Amino acid sequence: MVKIESLFGDNKYSYMLEDFKYIANSNLSFDKLKNKTVLIVGENDAVNESTAFSLLLRNDLFGDNIKVISVGKLNQQDRDDFIAINDFFENFDKIAESAIDYIIFISTDEYDIAKSKTRIGTILAKSKTMISSVMALAARKKARLVFVSPMNIYGSVHNGFEPIKEDEVGYISLTDSKNLSGADARFSETLVSNFAKERGLSVSFARLPIMYGYGRGLCSKNSKKIFKLIQDSKTNTAILPKLADEKMSVAYLADCVRAILFILLNGKDNEAYNIAFKNNTATLRMILTTAEKLQKKNLTAEEPQESSFMTPCLILDGERLSNLGFKDHLRLEEGVQKILNL
Repeated sequence: MVKIESLFGDNKYSYMLEDFKYIANSNLSFDKLKNKTVLIVGENDAVNESTAFSLLLRNDLFGDNIKVISVGKLNQQDRDDFIAINDFFENFDKIAESAIDYIIFISTDEYDIAKSKTRIGTILAKSKTMISSVMALAARKKARLVFVSPMNIYGSVHNGFEPIKEDEVGYISLTDSKNLSGADARFSETLVSNFAKERGLSVSFARLPIMYGYGRGLCSKNSKKIFKLIQDSKTNTAILPKLADEKMSVAYLADCVRAILFILLNGKDNEAYNIAFKNNTATLRMILTTAEKLQKKNLTAEEPQESSFMTPCLILDGERLSNLGFKDHLRLEEGVQKILNL
């Protein structure tokens, strides 16, 4: 059986192994997962990959005997405790045959509407089909589930300058293509919540901030822009967008995965949790300045008239997650340094 350390331990992927170890060694109530099966379903490759391989690393390091089924784009590995599936519906019977105890269901955080001719009604119909299938599986297996949404689920909430609590709801215009993933996320959360109440299922909700980390698997334009900005600071080619001083909640990829697992294992039923930390509210200018200071540089980036982020940049209130007991996380400086080290 191939070990996770041998898969990611060489110089090319050692930064990923470092993050997997950071997650696997965290105090997240992992004892609840011993001898259990975790199903991960979602299009966010970075979250899917980091979650799957961190759990498998737990097996290597501590003998937890966690079985992981990943539905996404991961490749199958020579391990008895891991199943990689690329198409959920084609392999539904295979998944349903497994003994599933926990489900991590990740909503997509972006639709490239410019390249897609799919109508919003069709997208929501596909979401309903997927949600119905996953929730039916959860009901059949009596599995505990966490549903993961992007921050644009909040839509237009007040003026965008105050931290948003989980119970706040803003307007989402269905005529603006930029709001499509937010509309889908809200629609999906509502379906999941109603299904859980009707069937008496144990479900919590995790809401992501703007996530940043290494480029592999990060699917949102927001995440890619932050990654590129930090990397370009090394070659003095960083370019700030037009609204570089718009405040937003950001968090490093590994901390987002840690929080998702913590909510899965400790969250209250039918309750939502923002993944947000007080010292990780930033602007793009702050992120670039942090990268420059860490490199002992004093640069002035160009500021062309470029469009802002595709999705809303919001400040999330993370008090509920903190009160649940999730405390430790990387400071912005630590996360930026990790990307500079790539």
